[in-house]
Amino acid sequence: ILVLLITGVTGFGTYNAWSQGKYIAIVVLAVVLFAFIGTILGIHYTIDEDKLIVKDLFIIKETYELKKLKSITRTYNPVSSPAASLKRIKLDFGCGHPLIISPANQDVFIEEILRINPNVQVEI
Repeated sequence: ILVLLITGVTGFGTYNAWSQGKYIAIVVLAVVLFAFIGTILGIHYTIDEDKLIVKDLFIIKETYELKKLKSITRTYNPVSSPAASLKRIKLDFGCGHPLIISPANQDVFIEEILRINPNVQVEI
């Protein structure tokens, strides 16, 4: 719903700007729309051996060692993170900066993590 709302607003804004000859506004709206869609569609989580790889915006790539993972908890915290949904899980690696993500199938994702690191405390 949020994607449709933002697309509608930017679409209306683009039409208005075009009809008034404000082409710079069209460029700004296009960049905002591209960034928003890129953020939503560009988030990928991959488990490779004992590492979690998080790709965000097609260019940002971070790697986390799953053997260092301490706990997984459910959160609906809207804080900025590589998560496209508000149904999120918080991964605490014990370093003071938890990772908040929203994998599509959280149950399978958590099972895979527990297969690699059975010592992780899960509170879902």
